[in-house]
Amino acid sequence: MLNSMIFLVKEEAMLSEDLLSVIKGRRSTRKFMEKDILDDVLYSIVDAARFAPSNTNRQGWKFIVIKNRDLKNNIHKAVGDTVNEILESMTSTVKYRAIRAYTKYFTFFNDAPVLIVALYKKPSNVAELLMKHTNRVEMISGELISLSMACQNMQLMAHSLGLGTCVLTGPLVAYDPIKKLLNIDDEFEIGCFLAAGYPSEESFMPKRKEIEQIIEIIK
Repeated sequence: MLNSMIFLVKEEAMLSEDLLSVIKGRRSTRKFMEKDILDDVLYSIVDAARFAPSNTNRQGWKFIVIKNRDLKNNIHKAVGDTVNEILESMTSTVKYRAIRAYTKYFTFFNDAPVLIVALYKKPSNVAELLMKHTNRVEMISGELISLSMACQNMQLMAHSLGLGTCVLTGPLVAYDPIKKLLNIDDEFEIGCFLAAGYPSEESFMPKRKEIEQIIEIIK
């Protein structure tokens, strides 16, 4: 009996180490190989999203997986056109340069073999009432938080399968044109984009804060 318990403890420790290895190994990938991702692999990645926790178990998410080059080009153009409109409206040279330098992160998704558009259902009437009543921008929709956890699941699964991913919100500057291009139902909002593909270069882990800097235990 004791030996069985020791074996189970060791097995659980190995599983937790394996999980931690996947978590620590994940990187944000922005350069991809020109290599197709099999549909079975994509199903496995999205399947991992299904098991994320969600607000009152609504599972109010949906994922549009785009491999079509023309459609990606059209989304890329919509983002580029919107960025140019924003830049043209800038009267400050400092702000213009800052935005111009940052917008490269808005469009690199076009080089990824796959673009996943992550959608979430609009908040329930009760949640919307609560958010309006508190009048605090920090109280965002539980649906969006749920979607974020689902996207984390997808990133970890993708990494375990040898793929790289990167979450983008910058393209949302062209929110309306993109929603129209993808013919998204009114009940859904776009939460973020997930660029995915096989990494074309090795990524290194950026410096992380020490655990003591981010934890406070109240006893």
